[in-house]
Amino acid sequence: MTRMFHFIGTILQVPILLACALTGWWWGLLAIPVVSYGLAWFSHFVFERNRPATWTNPWYSLLGDYKMVGMMLRGQLWR
Repeated sequence: MTRMFHFIGTILQVPILLACALTGWWWGLLAIPVVSYGLAWFSHFVFERNRPATWTNPWYSLLGDYKMVGMMLRGQLWR
């Protein structure tokens, strides 16, 4: 379940970024970490009852999300 929340939060970064670029509303970029990390943190607290790695290693957490989404899109993590 947590993977799905990570997937949705990471994928939602693209339309938010596109909307900001097309409308010129750059303050909307602040929504990207709120949406993506918010969904991931919610799933960690509610379903896994643990503390997300974002708090100790934010860059590794971001890169890990991108890697996981890439693997999911290639069908390597749905097993």
